[in-house]
Amino acid sequence: MVRLLAACTALLGASSAVQAFVPSSLSFLRQSPSASPPATPPSPLAALPRGMALRSAICEMTGKRPNRQAMIISFSHKRTKTVQHVNLQRKRLWWPEGNRFVKMRISTKALRTINKYGIHLAAKKYGVDLNDFSF
Repeated sequence: MVRLLAACTALLGASSAVQAFVPSSLSFLRQSPSASPPATPPSPLAALPRGMALRSAICEMTGKRPNRQAMIISFSHKRTKTVQHVNLQRKRLWWPEGNRFVKMRISTKALRTINKYGIHLAAKKYGVDLNDFSF
C-alpha cells in the first residue's frame, strides 16, 4: 500500500486529491509544496578514515568464509542461529621465489598448509597469484 501511494504521489505531483486519501499513519507521504526531500542518513563508511575500507572475513588463500547457517542447540533443544567465524590472522610471510614479503589475511588452516608445503606450493594449490599482494 505504501508503494502504491508513493507511486501515486510521484505521478500526480503530490496533488491535494491524492493527499486526501493518505491515512494519518502514512502522513510521511504528504508533502507540502515547498518541502525538500528528506535527508538521507550518513553512510557507515563515512566514519572510516580515508583510504580504509571494510573487507569481508574471507581467507585470501583458501577462500574460507563464515558459516552463516550454524545453530546453537540448548538443553531443551531450542535452536538459535549463530555465525561460525573463520580464524583469520594478518600475516607477513616471506616468499623466497619472489624474493620479498607478502602481507595476507589468512586462516589458520592456510597457515598450516603453508608450514607443510611452503607458500609457493600452497598458493599454487589454491590458485592464488602472490604478485597481487602488497609487501
